Amino acid sequence: MIIKLEKIISCSSEHPSYPASNLLCKPSPGPWKCAKSGEMLAEVVFELPEASCITGINIGNYRSCLVIITAATFQEPDKWVFILNHQFMTRDEAVNNKFKDKVLVFTKKELNPDTVDRKFDRVKVTCMQPANLKELFGLASITLINSGNIKDDDDDKRNGGSNFDDNNHEKNRLSGDEIDDEQASTSEVDRSNLTKDKNKCPICSRNPDELCKTCKKLSAPRDNSPLVKETKTRESKSRVKKEFSKLMRDVRFSLSGYVNPQRDEIRKKALKMGAKYVSDPNTRDNKCTHLICAFKNTPKYQQLRGHAKIVSKDFIEECFDHKKRYPWRRYALSSSDRRAAESEEEVEASTSRPANPYEQDTDSDD
Repeated sequence: MIIKLEKIISCSSEHPSYPASNLLCKPSPGPWKCAKSGEMLAEVVFELPEASCITGINIGNYRSCLVIITAATFQEPDKWVFILNHQFMTRDEAVNNKFKDKVLVFTKKELNPDTVDRKFDRVKVTCMQPANLKELFGLASITLINSGNIKDDDDDKRNGGSNFDDNNHEKNRLSGDEIDDEQASTSEVDRSNLTKDKNKCPICSRNPDELCKTCKKLSAPRDNSPLVKETKTRESKSRVKKEFSKLMRDVRFSLSGYVNPQRDEIRKKALKMGAKYVSDPNTRDNKCTHLICAFKNTPKYQQLRGHAKIVSKDFIEECFDHKKRYPWRRYALSSSDRRAAESEEEVEASTSRPANPYEQDTDSDD
């Protein structure tokens, strides 16, 4: 189903004869072009008639080197999420006027997999042409598609709610597939017995460290038992307090797929927690430990895959907001990384934060 573009919320630049409103018409009477030559970036923000899942995009390019599609919601209008980033031509092609003005079809496989099941009601299109400043650029057309195969929000809530809950649900499902019938039936007995305190087995109460032959389970350990002491010790160790400015002092990170001002905000938050920024990462010296990446298959993603921990911006933002270092695997872009066992301990920070924020500019987006 084609998602209608209801209206234009804002446009950074448009030619009087080729306004952005041309993109609202099907078919379009003409392209949307930037106002004048010499511009390198132009943006237009569309409002959708209702919140919808975007599972496909058709883009008719007009002399733009790079087209970036992001989306947001009415409730969080400034929180833009990346959906697509595509380079239509190289710098040399643009400089030599070898423009490729064609329509490309992007299906669910080419879009950011973390966004296809989310609903948005506003979309921002960013076109960039930094190579040939003599040419006007923009878009000839854009079509958003909702395949209609995505579950609604109520289903998502019933199935776990957050991405983190979904990951845990997936882990439980995968581990459950490996249990044979006999183990599964035993597990059912265990769960049923845990909820029946009034039918507590008398043998369990007398032998807390032995497996009961009647109910097939261990009784709850006493507070002074070694198991309880060990558990409490592990919990206390996992919540070691650190200064907020040292939460990520072992993290050396780079950014990919994010543009300013969001890119600069992510970077500043990481620096405030003690992380160090690597502007030009490589795989030779292993200086980059984490790649904060918007979506898969960016140049840095391909370069650092297997050499660094690749996570979304939520890793930085949630650690910053809660003043706590979370295991990186919860925010990994790769599903295989998310399913692996977490090895990092959670670390809490003290309430103090550094007084002076970092003001250094970020590098270019890639």
